[in-house]
Parts: sequence; structure tokens; C-alpha cells
Amino acid sequence: MLAIFRKEIHQFFSSITGYVAIILFLLANGLLLFVFPDTNLLDFGYANLDPLFELAPIIYLLLIPAITMRSFADEFRSGTIELLSTKPLSWRQIVLGKYWAGVLIVLISLLPTLVYYIAIYQLSAPPVRLDNGGIAGSYLGLLLLGAVFTAIGIWASSLTANAVVAFLVAVFTCFLFYNGFDALSKIPAFSGGADYYLQMAGIKFHYASISRGVIDSRDVIYFASVIALMLYLCRISLQRRVWAGAGNSKKYLQRALAVAAVLAGVNVLAAYVHGRADLTAEKRYTLAPSTKQLLRNLDSTVTIEVFLKGDYPAAFRQLAQATQELLEEFREYGGKNIRFTFQSPGQGMTDSARMAFQQQLVERGIMPFNLQVQQEATEGYSEKLIFPGALLHYKDKTIGVNLLKSQGGQDPQEAMGSSEALLEYQFINGIYKLQQTRRPLVGYMLGNGESLGAEVYDALTTVQSNYALDTFTLQGGSHIPRDFDLLLFARPTLPFTDQDKLKIDQYVMQGGRIIWFLDVLNASMDSLQQKNSFIAFDRGLNLEDLLFRYGVRVNPDLVEDLRSDIVPLVVGNVGSKPQIQPVPFPYFPLLSPTGSHPIVKNMDLVMSRFTSSMDTIKGGDITKTILLTTSRNSRSTRVPAEISWESVRTKPNPRDFRQSYLAAAVLLEGRFPSLFRNRLDRAQQQAIAAASGQPFRGMADTVNKMIVVSDGDIIANAVSPRNGPLQMGINAFNPDYVFANKEFFLNCLEYLTNTSGIMETRNKEVTLRLLDPEKVKQARTKWQIICFVVPVGLVLLFAMVFLFIRQRRYE
Repeated sequence: MLAIFRKEIHQFFSSITGYVAIILFLLANGLLLFVFPDTNLLDFGYANLDPLFELAPIIYLLLIPAITMRSFADEFRSGTIELLSTKPLSWRQIVLGKYWAGVLIVLISLLPTLVYYIAIYQLSAPPVRLDNGGIAGSYLGLLLLGAVFTAIGIWASSLTANAVVAFLVAVFTCFLFYNGFDALSKIPAFSGGADYYLQMAGIKFHYASISRGVIDSRDVIYFASVIALMLYLCRISLQRRVWAGAGNSKKYLQRALAVAAVLAGVNVLAAYVHGRADLTAEKRYTLAPSTKQLLRNLDSTVTIEVFLKGDYPAAFRQLAQATQELLEEFREYGGKNIRFTFQSPGQGMTDSARMAFQQQLVERGIMPFNLQVQQEATEGYSEKLIFPGALLHYKDKTIGVNLLKSQGGQDPQEAMGSSEALLEYQFINGIYKLQQTRRPLVGYMLGNGESLGAEVYDALTTVQSNYALDTFTLQGGSHIPRDFDLLLFARPTLPFTDQDKLKIDQYVMQGGRIIWFLDVLNASMDSLQQKNSFIAFDRGLNLEDLLFRYGVRVNPDLVEDLRSDIVPLVVGNVGSKPQIQPVPFPYFPLLSPTGSHPIVKNMDLVMSRFTSSMDTIKGGDITKTILLTTSRNSRSTRVPAEISWESVRTKPNPRDFRQSYLAAAVLLEGRFPSLFRNRLDRAQQQAIAAASGQPFRGMADTVNKMIVVSDGDIIANAVSPRNGPLQMGINAFNPDYVFANKEFFLNCLEYLTNTSGIMETRNKEVTLRLLDPEKVKQARTKWQIICFVVPVGLVLLFAMVFLFIRQRRYE
């Protein structure tokens, strides 16, 4: 075998044909990846080699058949096949010798492309460079693909003495194995589940999996099986043509079918017993255990329509690619119960129907992104609406999923890393909600002056669209029913009596969960709009002892922060018209998410109004997790305190803001102790048990959760005179920017009501690896020349060295 291997290598590199094939491969890659605009890596903006691994298979469809077409065809044409068969070599050794020679040539054609890696590495933005593990896995996938195409080419060459015919047969067979099964799966007749298995039978399915940087034993076994089958077919083809003649075709066909059946059985077995290794830096293709369990337990098909198909900027193409890779991973565990398509919203519809469909997407929460597109160099810009979202269909239910995390006037590329990190959570949470037979019941508490007007319209509609919603008044019943999975206190203004607190306390002791949005002070923007100043003082809600027992204290103070939201201020007059200018208002701090808790992971700033600071109480069995804080430049002022417009007109002194990271939202978890433990006699406890049907508890039976937020305005929304209630997190004076208030609110509700562990998927991190625009601009031409010329130069240098050694050896 080694002699055949050396002979093939020597013969390939002794002729100009081999070098021409490799050089054409490198020239095609150089043009596509560094010159042509549609596939240019430098215009792509991301520091990865994904376009190389997408385009190289198409080029290999022509390159590898050109390399292998003469392997046996020339032997038959020149009559040396009979001489070769008389050598002390088996047909298996002959086939393997030629095959491994072809694989080595494919590897040599790949090595010069490492110049592309060097180029992208040098142009990437530090400190985050390339994902070496993912790229290594992708190169392995490309090498395995080349090995499969080589086996097919060797087999095609054994069928004929005409090299051109062998080339055409190899190209057709490679294309059939690579793209044919995938194309067949898209025929409507196979849409009932057979489409998934058809795709699994093709090379493209397994190459797409392994080229992401995920080494799966099923993919490796598939590639090895196709290689083994093709080499076996090559062997029996040679035996039939050289020794047995045409009379034993039936016997050879039976053997081939038997081998194919055995290899198919091995692949079926591998589908049940397999392992995988995610080589990517952030393990981005490793799903959470809760996700895998939910997908495995699907009892019906989930159809996913993703609206990210079209000629979009690089940021949206990257999001589309990440979405497709994730859904392919979903299909690994959900099997035929996961089906997805990518399409343009309203594709093939009339203008009126498309507009109606897009309005339906908005109603389902998929918000459009307005993209400015320049049609021609001499023309202006036009607007193009992109709907970066998906519709999930399960049985008779449909839910919308927003894929672009932040759309508040930001460049989508700035939020793309967080958007990719949250893809798993967005999709699996949507599937989880579709499967729910009963939506959690949220009780909106009334009776203590809670908000129930237009200012909480968005909060109420948000709860109602995701949960079952009902109102409850503390004063209207003897106890809080446990039918409520969660209680929501939204900006109460009236004091709580001991009887109110007893009902709340026993609800918590029985496992009930609460989220508090409290304004402990009477401060509001309405007071400041009516006059130039007002005095902020404590409302006296009488919740201090209850919250203190649970592990937290809301301080009667006002927080000021140098990082704050804006308010309009009249700075002068021109003629009879006042000149209004937006200025930062220290009493409107922008709160930062802290730590890596799923509620606030990958979340933006949260807008607040007249916030109080919070303290956590040491000791006890309660775990306190701070969710939101002020910036490092803040301060707190005890009340009563005067708030006036003068504080806005005067530029704040940074030296006065020396407090850092004051807490504004705290998560409490553990077995809560009762405020009324050892305070009620037996008769009172029996009266409580008789009224509620549950015994009085001095300590919670199970681990419970509660969230306390020291600003009720976080879930309030502005009301526009023209458009009515706005979304929470929008400043009416700057409506183009959306803060993360709604995301925080939804995450809090989800964490307190969801027991499936899905929230943990929010902890996933995806590092956005970008090219440095300044480096690309300055060194673009240089690296284009290097990546176009150097790989070809390396091949020519190899040719010179090889021919020089050959000449000296045979001189």
C-alpha cells in the first residue's frame, strides 16, 4: 500500500495538472473571500472563517473529482491495470494506497488557507480574537468532507477508462450525496417527518453539524461509513472488471447491498449511542439539560417560521446563521417534532396582504427594525422593514418570538452578542409556553392605593398576554387563595394594616410568591410639573417589619446618580418661543443589572424614577441576590428632602457622588420566617386555620422566592397625548430609545412562576468577535494581496522544491 501511495503522490506532483487544480482552488477561494463584495470576509465584519467553510464544499465538488479522475481510469486506458493486479498487493491495498494519496493532496490544498486565519486574526479587534476551537473543528469537518469526496472520486475512476467520464460521474455523485438528499427533503410529499431522515442521509446535514466546531460521533461514523462503502464499491468494481467479467454482476451487487445494510445498521445504532464534543470557546452549541429534556418530551410537531431571509446586512445574516445552527441543534433532540423554515415576512403576498401579515407579527410581539438601505451610489436612502423574529406553531397554538434583543434606536450589531446568547432561551421558552395546559395565575393586588390607570397599561397587558390575570383585594377576603401562583404589588400608596400583612405573610408561608414594586416616597414627576419644587417624604406604607423579617429593607431616601435619564428643560427664549433642551436629571438613575443571575443576565440598563436605596439583612437562611444597582457615581439623600428644577440647571459636582452601586432590586430565596411567629395565641391561630383551611405556619415549609424593587415607576409607562400609553422603559421625551424595563419585568415574572429550569438558559454567553474597522480600512489592500498571492506562492514554492529534489534524485 505504501508503494502505491508514494507512486500516486509522485505522479500527481510530477505533472502540472495537479498544481493547476490546487492553484485554481486557492484562486477561487481568494476571489470569493477577499475580492468579491457579496462574500468578502472583510466586509462581513466578524472575526471568523465561516464563509470559507460555506464556500469550500462547492469548490471541492469540482476540485476533488479533477484530482481523482485519473486514479484508475488512466490505468485502464494505458493497460497497466493488469500489470498492477499481478503485483504482490491485494485490491484492498491498491485502493487504500490511491485513496490515502488523494486525501493527502486534499490536505495539502487546505494548508495554504491558514493564511486566511492569520489575516483575520491580525484584523480582529482585541482583546477577543478568533474562536480557535471552533475553527479547528470546522477544518476537521472540511477535511472529512474532502475525504468522502475523494472516496467517491476513486470509485468513479474505477468504472471507466475515460477520465472525463470519471470526472462527470464523480461530480454528479458528490453533488447527489451532498445536496441531493437535502433537496429531496424539501418536496412537500416528504414533509410529514420523512424530510428529517432524508436530510440525515445526505452529507450536507452532517457537514453542517461538524463544521460548526461540534465533533459528534454520529457525524464521524456517517463519514466513515460513506468512505468505507465507496472504497468497497471501488474494490469490487476492479475485481469484476479485471478478473470476473460481467457474469458475476449479481454476486457483486448482493455483496454491495449487504455492506450497505451493515453500515446503515451501524449508523442507526450510533443514533442511539453517541457522544459529542463542543470545541467552541463558549460551548455555544451545548444545550442546557432543561432544553434537552423538553425537546425529547415533545408529543407533537413544533413548526418554526423564522423571518430572517433576504439581502440583509452582515449583523442580521449573522443572527440568521446563529438561529439556523441553534434550530439544527434543537432537531438533534426533538427529531421530526422540530421543523423550521426561513422566509421573508409576507413573501409571495400582495401588498395589502403583506401589510396585514406584518401587522399580525407586530401584534404577536415581533417588532420591526427600520433599516436604511442605499439603493444605488447616486441615489438616496430608502427604508426597509426587517422583522427579526419567528412564529412558533404547536397544535392549534401560535406564539411570536422576538430574536433581536434590543431595538431602542441602537445599531443592531451592538446588541447582536446578547441576542445570540438569548436565542436558546427565547425559543425554548416559547415552546414551553405553547405546551402549557394551564397558564400561571397572577394576582394583581388592590386595596392599598395600587396603580390601575393608563400608567400601568403596558404592565397589565404584558401580564395578561403571558399569564392568567385576576385582581384581588386584601380587605375583601379572610385570606389570599393559593390559586394565585404569584402576587404583584404595583406602587401601593396606602398603609398596610397588621391584618393585611398577616394575610400576605401566611400566603408566603404556604409557598406563595410575591413581586413588590414599591414607591416608599411620595415623589413624582407630576408634583414637579405643577410647581418648581416639592418636598419628598415617606408614605408610611408600614411594610418595614414584614420586609425586614424576609431579609431586606427599603430605605426612606432618594437616590441621585450621575448616570441618569433626561428631562426637557427650558434654557431660554428666542422671540416668543421657549428653547427646550434635554438635560440629565440625577433623580432618574439608570440602573445596571449585576452579576450573572438569569433574571438580569445579558440585559441592558433599566430606567427608573425617584428610586430609594435598599439594604439586605445579614444572617438567616435567606439568600439575597442584588439584581439592579446604581452606577459607581451616586448618592442618597434622607427624606424629607426638597426636589426642585434648580438641581437640573446646576451642573452636579462629581465629588459629591461618592457612593457606589446602591441596590434597587433584590431577589430573596429560602425558607421565609413568619413575621407573626410567637405573636399569635392558639385561638388566633385556630381562627386563621378555620378561615383559610390551612394551619398557621411560623416558618415556610419549602424554599420560596420573592423580589423586592424600590421603584414602582420601573413598570409604569408614559402616556402620549397623541399615541396613548407607550411601552414601559420609554421616555416620552426620547421615544426612539427603549430601556430594558419590560425585559426585567418579564424575567421577574418568569423566574417566579416557571419551575422547569428554563431560565438557566439565559446564563449562556456568546462573545461577539468582530473585525477592527480601523485596521480593515488601513490594511485592506495589503491583506487582500497577501491572501490572494501568498497561498498560490506557497504552492509554487512547494512545486519548485519538489521538482528540485526529484531532479537531484534522478540526475
